[in-house]
Amino acid sequence: TDDGANFRFRLVGSILQQRFAHNVSGLSLSEVYDEDAAKTLEAFLRKAIFTQAPVFLMVKVKGLLGDVFRPQTILLPMKAPDERTSWVLCGLFYSEPTGQQEN
Repeated sequence: TDDGANFRFRLVGSILQQRFAHNVSGLSLSEVYDEDAAKTLEAFLRKAIFTQAPVFLMVKVKGLLGDVFRPQTILLPMKAPDERTSWVLCGLFYSEPTGQQEN
């Protein structure tokens, strides 16, 4: 993020493109998530930057019929090439939805 501006997706892998059915590269959090989800994620991103330590998250996303997916997330603080701008490298690891595990 730059000087309090909203966080933006810079490099987005294929799994997120599949989950969103859209390439979200360049979009801000508020352009991808609803207000509550964007604020929650932004708080965790800021925590990683402020503490300069990894942040680990296990998220449950619910649908009408139960858990939709459960991503495990790691947020790693880093500096942009200009050495001033803070970035967060985010890794997402998805488990299979409940009841749809491979046999």
